[in-house]
Amino acid sequence: MTNIKTNICIVGGGIVGSFLASELANKGLSVLIIEVPSRQAPFSVLSNGVNIDQDVNMFGLGGNESVWSQLTSFLSSQEWDYYKKKFDLNMTYEDIERYAKAVQPYGFCALDFLTESLDLNLKSQLKLKKFVKRKSQFLFSDLLKKRKNIKIFHSVIDFIDSRKKIIKFGNGKYQISFDCLCFAAGGLGNYYIINKFLPDLIKKNKKHTIKLHFKEFVGIYNLNDNPNLVKELGWKKENGVDYYYGLYKSPDNLENSFDEDLFQFLPLRWYENKGFIYIKNTIWHKPMYDLISVLKSKIYSNKLSFFLNPSFLFFLKSLFLSLPSIIIHFIYKLFNLKAKLSKYILLYHHAAESTIKYDEDSNSIMIDSDKPFINKKSLNKVFKSNNIECKVFFKDFDFKDANHFCSTTYLNSTNPKKNSLDGQIDLEGDFYAVGTSALPFVSNTNPTFLALCFTMKTIEKIHYAKSKTEI
Repeated sequence: MTNIKTNICIVGGGIVGSFLASELANKGLSVLIIEVPSRQAPFSVLSNGVNIDQDVNMFGLGGNESVWSQLTSFLSSQEWDYYKKKFDLNMTYEDIERYAKAVQPYGFCALDFLTESLDLNLKSQLKLKKFVKRKSQFLFSDLLKKRKNIKIFHSVIDFIDSRKKIIKFGNGKYQISFDCLCFAAGGLGNYYIINKFLPDLIKKNKKHTIKLHFKEFVGIYNLNDNPNLVKELGWKKENGVDYYYGLYKSPDNLENSFDEDLFQFLPLRWYENKGFIYIKNTIWHKPMYDLISVLKSKIYSNKLSFFLNPSFLFFLKSLFLSLPSIIIHFIYKLFNLKAKLSKYILLYHHAAESTIKYDEDSNSIMIDSDKPFINKKSLNKVFKSNNIECKVFFKDFDFKDANHFCSTTYLNSTNPKKNSLDGQIDLEGDFYAVGTSALPFVSNTNPTFLALCFTMKTIEKIHYAKSKTEI
């Protein structure tokens, strides 16, 4: 057996794990990363109610860096005040802004541009939120290259001894002694590892809580009576980046409620249908290299079963139904013609709370979630007050793309001081969970940027603790 000693051991080398390792190494600490072999999931995910496609989790260094790090949004101070009060969080909005500016150099746009708001005098508490696409892809895995104080191993964990602070992997070939162990294996990965190896750090319930994000096209709308809003919707370009505005209902302080949902109105040309918009929204704003890489990874992982996957079959169905639209679209592009934007399709982003549990016998995670319900009457009442008229409300919804997997360690941790948001999951400060699992909420933002902001506080906490022990 090979024995190795390190200051920091990180389980997971995805976006957050790579970022965490790089920042701690910059502070002079020795770091060791354990990442599962590429495309080898150490556990299975079962679901009831809504299909959960584990293929959204890309294993290997960098993880989902080609997907989830590409689109950025941020919380407003009003949203943060709501979360701060609800979860009794020990962090100010000014703290988050400070962390956000520290994370910005990792390929994100300026915070001032990201949080720039427009006041269109919308009613029913509707607000605009900006979503910005990066200028270029930032590879977090590059942060790990040629780093003398970062060691990387590709293996599955065998055993963790919390008292002796050792971790074994590689079928007993390696034993690591650490000062601090950080879990950065994603919302599902962190939940799985802690339940399997450190169950005392999780509440003793059969089922725990997970926050999820779903999305689906729900209807076609006319916004012609609200020209100011029409002018701001759809993809735009400024300062060399693409961005769009989504609509959301701000927190209701009187009712003390916030549904976290987001309404993305996508402009429709006369020849575009639902299938065409789905294809366009899926692939249009992604580099071809990324699309090919994701496709190759899924085929490699699932072999022939990939082609029977419901998500892939839905993609093929949408592609077939949208062929006339695609042909007309390229004719317009070829002859530089312009088609009038006469209506909008609503892509509804829904935040939901579900239950999750770990089953030791099957080595799997089970997510139990009811299909999201949309109150058509209530929704259209909000829109109508803003001169947004529903033309067609689709009859059947099949909410897809359940992802983000937030709050799995935060909401289920036994640590009474978790509201400090430093990711600590034990009382002594030897174990931390970072990333989406450490977020108390799912929110209506892409959580990657926010998760990195919270990870900055984890880095400060670990570095401060390590500095004190060396004095």
